[in-house]
Amino acid sequence: MARHRLGWTNESNHIEDVSGYFETKIAAFAKHESQLTEVVAFFGEFLAKEAVELGERISASHAEDFRVLDLS
Repeated sequence: MARHRLGWTNESNHIEDVSGYFETKIAAFAKHESQLTEVVAFFGEFLAKEAVELGERISASHAEDFRVLDLS
């Protein structure tokens, strides 16, 4: 059975602890030359707030939610 994760969904069914990786993710996003500084700042703030809120649900500092799909 293949399991796939679909991010940015309104119907998540899994929350993953990303506490050790969140800052690296935002820094990597900011490194892309195609990204505007204002957009990176907005998403950095938005994603950080969301990650903290989700983290509280699983007793972690940061988390992300996904829809796990079982494809068989």
